[in-house]
Amino acid sequence: MTIHEALAALHTLTDLPEARRRYLAVLAADAPTDADRKLIVVKARHECRTVRENLSADLRAEFDARRVAVAERAQRPAEVPQKPSQRRFPTPDGIRYPASRPVVITWTSPTKISEPVKVDRRPLVGKAPEKKNTLEKKPKAVPVIAHGTLSGYTNGKCRCPACAEVWRDYSREYARGRSKRKQK
Repeated sequence: MTIHEALAALHTLTDLPEARRRYLAVLAADAPTDADRKLIVVKARHECRTVRENLSADLRAEFDARRVAVAERAQRPAEVPQKPSQRRFPTPDGIRYPASRPVVITWTSPTKISEPVKVDRRPLVGKAPEKKNTLEKKPKAVPVIAHGTLSGYTNGKCRCPACAEVWRDYSREYARGRSKRKQK
């Protein structure tokens, strides 16, 4: 059995789920010989027949159970009396049926008068109220400055003559290094 014949035969097995048919098609396509493909198709047909028989047996059992339940229901009277309709329709004479129970309405004066609730709202236009800072501001720690160093000029922000001289020398060297890199 060729690959095309096997795939066509598997395609006709509509009682199998589509995912199962796809799996079997992959197996048939990857089978090394024609005999292996034929065996896969024969087993798939048997599986399809089994699925069909199981389905028909399940349906027969369900229909039989329904038939028995309907026959039993017809033999016994309704267990619960039907609830009357909540809507009251007028008779042809224009008289309405009486309500199932009377409704009594009593009028009383309120026993507790609550005070109106005040809602504190911010104005729609204007500045928002300033927030009070409850945290105390701690003074910043003064960094220890080593005079005559590059970090004293940049991090410590010291501008003494020794630090300024170091910064100038560094800037010149940095500029020369950049100009040399551009020339390369």
